[in-house]
Order: sequence, then structure tokens, then C-alpha cells
Amino acid sequence: MKHISTFVAILALIPVMAHAGYESVISVSPAVNGSSIAVEVPTTGGALSGLRWFHNDGNQVFPRVVIVEGQPNTPPDLTNPGLILDEVTGVSTGWGELYLASPVTSSTGTAYAVFFFPADEATHSLGEGGGPGIGFRETEVENPAFYISTDAVHWARFDSAYELGVEPVYTAARGEVRSISEMGVQIALPDPVVPSERPQSATRMLQPHPNPFNPRVELSYSLSAPTSVQLRVYDIRGRLVKMVYSGRQSAGDHLATWDGVDDRGKQVASGVYFARFEAGGIVQTHQMVLVR
Repeated sequence: MKHISTFVAILALIPVMAHAGYESVISVSPAVNGSSIAVEVPTTGGALSGLRWFHNDGNQVFPRVVIVEGQPNTPPDLTNPGLILDEVTGVSTGWGELYLASPVTSSTGTAYAVFFFPADEATHSLGEGGGPGIGFRETEVENPAFYISTDAVHWARFDSAYELGVEPVYTAARGEVRSISEMGVQIALPDPVVPSERPQSATRMLQPHPNPFNPRVELSYSLSAPTSVQLRVYDIRGRLVKMVYSGRQSAGDHLATWDGVDDRGKQVASGVYFARFEAGGIVQTHQMVLVR
């Protein structure tokens, strides 16, 4: 089984694009089958007829965009029927648009737009040729919830101080407007990623387990020879949260745990974190999702 490591990429746009309103883009990179971003969309402003989003790379296509009914401030549940739009793209560092065949509403007053990232694609720069991404920015108000996932089942909420560059398009429809659940179809979810088998003679770190976790995660790794090891946890903004281990260890298999607290002993909030492993010239970073 292929060993997969993913992380959330946050990139700053070049200054000439600042007039567009979004000076950064966010992505899951490299994406796996199921990597996705979901944003809350209210349906109380009228019948939902489409979406606009700030698109990073016009050469990249979102394999699917799914719209499902949901509850406010609650991760989306893609086992519910939804509207599926295939092969969606937009212009580079500009606004993409998609429109539904018929306007819809949500019986709950809330919907989620879920953008699936193309598998095995990495986001390495901004604009055309840079990889998939959606604009986002920090604001001074609380924003609609948006979530990040690598399997479209387990979700981590992003800081509400940030706004994702996705906007609903409403229309004043005449007559009865059908709900998303009435018009939707069953969504085929990707198979879960299975961690690779433990190598016996390589210096490397395995996937954190369990993932998502609450409150403790196991960090397993192997050393081919005695060497110095650094094992740290960082938050999504790149700040050091916890030095899990620092020192010299013997060859063989090792296990460390992180119990969701920082270096001051304070519990950290739910969200996406990264375990960074350095040993014998090997550097690996693995995404972890803490759900309290």
C-alpha cells in the first residue's frame, strides 16, 4: 500500500493580485482521494442557483463539487443525498462560477458546498500552473464555518477568523422550489486510506494513529541505526505546539504519544496539526486531526 503524507498548504498571492480581495489560497497538498474543503452556505437569502469561488489555477479541475443539506456549525454529512457537479474549474487567480440546472433550497436553512481536490496533485505556487487552491483571508468578524478533510468523512474546522472565498448565488424563483434532499442523489465516498505496513530496516515515521484522534495519538517510527531524533507538533499556522521528543535513540521501532497539550501543559483546540519527524537525514511531516 502506498505511503501517503498530506498537509494543508497556505500560500500568499503576489501583490498585483491583491485587488481581487483574496491575498492567500488554501489547499490540501498533495491531495489524496477524498481531500476536500467544505463551506457552510445559508439558504435563507433566496433560492440557491449557483456558487462563485476564488480559483487559484485555471489549469486545475475540481473532480467534484457536492452540495448537501446540513446544520449550522456542524461538519457536513456526505451520506445524505446531494447535488453532484463534475469537472468544475475557473480562471487563474480569479472568480470561477457554476450554476445549478434548477434553483434549490435546504429544508434545514443551511447547505454545504464541498470542493474535492484532484488526487495526487500538489499546490506549490500561486496562479496558473501552481496547483489547485481556493482563496481565503483573515477578517475582523466571525465567518461561516469551513472544514478540511482528507477522506470526506472526518472534518476539522478552520479558525472562524478566516473567510473562505466561496460565495452563494441566489435567485428569486417563482413557484415551489425543491429542496437539495429531494433532488439529490447518493454520494459515493472514497475508500479510506490504509496506513502502509511497517518497514523493518528504514528510518521513517508511520501514519499517526488513530487519526482523527481524541485526546491521544500514537506516533510510531523506525530507526535503521542509532541517531538523534526530533519529533515536534506544529499548528496549521506553522507555530511550534509541542516538542514530543528530542534526543538520541537506538536502532529499531519506537513509539511516542501526544495527548493534545502544548509545551505549557494547556489543552489545544480541535483542528489540524502536523507531526514533524527528523532523524538520520530523514524529514517527514504527517497531518493529524484533533476532534474534541
